[in-house]
Amino acid sequence: MTAPVEFHRLAIAEARAERRYYARIGLGLSARFMADLDGAISRISSNPQMGLPHLYGTRIGRFQRFPFYLVYLEEPWGLLVLAVANHHRKPGYWRRRVP
Repeated sequence: MTAPVEFHRLAIAEARAERRYYARIGLGLSARFMADLDGAISRISSNPQMGLPHLYGTRIGRFQRFPFYLVYLEEPWGLLVLAVANHHRKPGYWRRRVP
C-alpha cells in the first residue's frame, strides 16, 4: 500500500525552479530530473520508513542521479514533503516549514 504524498508550497516552488534550471542547460536534463523526482516520491510513498532519519523529526529520501533529496514528515494521513533540497544547501534551511 502506498502512502499519499503532499508537497509544501515552497517544496513545489523548489522543484519547479530546478526543473527550469535543468531545462536551460538542455540535453533532456529537465525530463531526467523530473523522472528522478518521481522515482524518489514513489520510493518514499511505498516505504516511508526507508528514508533516513534527519533533522527536526523528518526523514530524507534521496534522488538516484541528481544531488537532491526530499525532506518529508510522516503524518497520520500520509507524507508531507517539506523541501526538494540540494545536497549543497545549508542543512535545515526549511525548518520553518515543519508544522
